[in-house]
Amino acid sequence: MAELGTCMGSGRDGIAFGFSVAMGLGEQVQEKCEAKKWCPVKASRSGPSFSHLFFANDLVHFAKANSDNCTAIREVLDTFCKLLGQSLSVTKSRVFFSPNVNHENRDVLSDILGFQQTSCLGRYLGFPIKHQGRANQDFNFILDRVKRKLAGWKANLLSMAGRAVLIQASSSTIPAYVMQSNLLPKKVLEGIDRVNRNFLWGSTKNSKKMHWVGWKKVTRPKEDGGLGLQTAKGRNTALLAKLNWRFHTESKALWAKVLKLKYCNCQRLNARNENKLPSSRIWKSLKKGEVIFKKGVKWTPGYESNLDFWNDNWSNFGPLRNVIQGPLTCSSSSLKVKDVRVSGSWNWPIIQMNLPIDIIRELQATPIPITARIEDRLAWKFSSRGEFDLKSAYLLTLEPTVEVPFKGKWVWKLKTLPRIQAFVWRCMHQSIGVNQCLLARGISTDPRCPCCHGEPETILHALQDCPFSKSA
Repeated sequence: MAELGTCMGSGRDGIAFGFSVAMGLGEQVQEKCEAKKWCPVKASRSGPSFSHLFFANDLVHFAKANSDNCTAIREVLDTFCKLLGQSLSVTKSRVFFSPNVNHENRDVLSDILGFQQTSCLGRYLGFPIKHQGRANQDFNFILDRVKRKLAGWKANLLSMAGRAVLIQASSSTIPAYVMQSNLLPKKVLEGIDRVNRNFLWGSTKNSKKMHWVGWKKVTRPKEDGGLGLQTAKGRNTALLAKLNWRFHTESKALWAKVLKLKYCNCQRLNARNENKLPSSRIWKSLKKGEVIFKKGVKWTPGYESNLDFWNDNWSNFGPLRNVIQGPLTCSSSSLKVKDVRVSGSWNWPIIQMNLPIDIIRELQATPIPITARIEDRLAWKFSSRGEFDLKSAYLLTLEPTVEVPFKGKWVWKLKTLPRIQAFVWRCMHQSIGVNQCLLARGISTDPRCPCCHGEPETILHALQDCPFSKSA
């Protein structure tokens, strides 16, 4: 791994210059590979070969661990630096060997390259680079960043509405970058929720305050009685569902090709102990988000669609075989959508069974191109344009509620200050510090109103019916 010590310009000319420099270096590497003096490495037996990766002024070279390859790498770097009058940053450059290379060869090859060895490449662009033996503490820095972000704000100087906005706009977005491709450890996810939860209700190490509304309710949409915040686990899972969306829709991207050829074309996916087999952190994260991805995605039939009529998910009912009972004939079980949808009309007799009327109406309302030669493509069910929607993916991660529907949607339409809206929201949840609410939470207290000493102190009594409230 080598890094150029001289930065390229950030203006228009600088970008063009940097691009041409990278192309020149890439051509030298390619020449070495074509001359069989540089042997690239493969991520899998059938996967593509890698000789180098460029990002800005960072260069990463890949080759088999032998003296010929190391000599070729050094020659390319020296020639490149000599032509442009640049030099390598030896202090910032490192060489990483796979575990299969013995220590004696490592020392020899390091001397040829002129770089120090490293057993861990750390983080690159904020992402921890996984190596054997590393544990989940790789992601503890995310929790530390969230704590530092909220520690700089005085919770007691902000209203509850202000604290909710700060959580949503600040601390919830800090881990989102890493969450896009990694399933964070359970300890980190729970820690993020705990920090946000305490900040929302004003709790600190020295001052514990009551959390009047449960975190599961708080993290539901506003129309369902929550504050519109999101749990760390739910957001992480939704982002991994988005990664699955990219994996299927960006199939020509290099990263998608590597994962497909390494894992999807491997027979071990059919093994019972698939989760116990070694795999990359990215692939494990993809598998965790696959459940939500499958809930929200469906196929949009194209011209002459080759989708399986019964087993592919192309209707709002999901795979039709799951909602149809009884056996299918051999000829009917192998039907494609194009066999049933012929010349713009549906050929129902070919199915050889009577479908329920609601399914027939749903299929008739499904748009299928007649003349435009559009291929079958994936679409997101909960988006009018068919593109992935993160909000709806998060809603799929929530547990279905069995409580009475929230009747306070009007709260957020009030033309008043956000802190007053938040107060009314708490009243709708019976969650302010009147004696009746305290008793409901198991706190022993006198139920009578402390002002008039007459009726029990309910929210309505304290705000409206108490004589002292009327006189005020």
